[in-house]
Amino acid sequence: MTRRLLPLVPCLVVFAGVSAAEGDGFRSANTSEVSPGKPFGISASRQVVIQGLIDLDVVNRGQYLTGNREVSDHAGFGYGRAELGARLKPDEQSSVTVSVAYQDESGAAPGGTGHYAVINEAYVDLRDVVDFASLGLKAGRMPVNWNLRPGHGAFLYDSRANHPEVTSWDGGQVSFSGIEHVQISPFVYAMPDSGTMFGAESNWEPGFSGDLRLFITGLATWERKSPIRAVDSTLSKDSRLVYKSLTPADSVATYDVGFTVQVGGVEFWAEAATQRGHLNSTVDLRGRAGTAGLEWAPRSPRLRLGMQGDYRSGEGDPTVLSGGPYPAFWSGTSHAFLAPWEGVDDTYIVESEKYGEIGNYLAGPKAYGLQAAKLRAGYTFDERGKFSLDGIYAFFRTDREASGTNTVYSYGLPIYSYPVAGRKFGQEIDLTFAYRYNFNTTLKLFGGVFLPGSGFQAVAPRTPTAMDMIYLAGGNLLVKF
Repeated sequence: MTRRLLPLVPCLVVFAGVSAAEGDGFRSANTSEVSPGKPFGISASRQVVIQGLIDLDVVNRGQYLTGNREVSDHAGFGYGRAELGARLKPDEQSSVTVSVAYQDESGAAPGGTGHYAVINEAYVDLRDVVDFASLGLKAGRMPVNWNLRPGHGAFLYDSRANHPEVTSWDGGQVSFSGIEHVQISPFVYAMPDSGTMFGAESNWEPGFSGDLRLFITGLATWERKSPIRAVDSTLSKDSRLVYKSLTPADSVATYDVGFTVQVGGVEFWAEAATQRGHLNSTVDLRGRAGTAGLEWAPRSPRLRLGMQGDYRSGEGDPTVLSGGPYPAFWSGTSHAFLAPWEGVDDTYIVESEKYGEIGNYLAGPKAYGLQAAKLRAGYTFDERGKFSLDGIYAFFRTDREASGTNTVYSYGLPIYSYPVAGRKFGQEIDLTFAYRYNFNTTLKLFGGVFLPGSGFQAVAPRTPTAMDMIYLAGGNLLVKF
């Protein structure tokens, strides 16, 4: 679906108009002090919560496209995102959320092509629908994030995936909670890139006494025209990834189940998914994926340790997808697991959509699956949680041997080419130092290095490739209110 981008001034006029529509409450002599994140009364039964954020990044990275320090392949730049909105609660049974957002690289000329604020959220949340206390309805442009673990990107579906300007999807969701500890939510969304997704989610969170916590969830979706993207090797340059769209999959059905168990300071989680569908009229889809992990806070919550494994199937048969972007005359079965809306961001270089995500090199005509083993450690230096240091080590490999060609140049002219192949995609080490200035503001300094393997050389979008260190360093200032 193509979203219309609205200039900033009309967006603010719309926002102001919605607020003004609340009536004479704004002109009342009984005014209230507005505090960040706290509601203030408009009238006896109405409230407004002003909310938003400022998210600023400065980043320097290199060798993303080649892994070759002899090639000019580096860049330094900044990101900026601002959101401003309000949640209006006219009564106890309903609320309306409206927000605008602006996102761009630092230094971009305002008012140029694409440099506009957009309506980021505009949805209604209703309770006690048709006087039924267990029935709710959300409709409009709303954020969607199906994740097992708060604060982490979703394994399959996240409206913030691919670092978009609009971090919400248009659609509707009905929720039913008439069964004790169970919530069932059917939904339909008009996806970006003109696709449509139907499905239902079911959550069960039984009540236990003591330190035991259990959460089980199931998800079934059916998506039409699921997008398939690949890195454009021609337009990508200076460690900046540019994507091209391939022919979308005709239909994809995804079935996912996951759970988390927490006992005291130990948390275990697992999630598994399988896909059935049609790439086109002659190629069937049979993908599968999974993730599982453990986090442990030994003796003190200030120390955190963890481990995790990720799996995603690839094509499996290189003869099916080896000739280009999915011609219609192919026949057979593709085992590639399609996840265009995943939001996994455990590592900065391979997985973070905001900072690069070179794991996307495995997508496209040959559709390799990415597998990972990860070790985490974190420590909070003070009781109030103001200073913390987190690190992660990840080893990545492909589901089968990746193959490609490396070309050697001299004075800008190709001299000779030779084949490269391997399953080892590479290893990444990241460190993040965070300073929590106050409840709303956090400052982070972060960095990471990726040591490429032969699998990276085989799929890197630009040549000549090598196995030199790929790096990222940056800082982030986030203010949420």
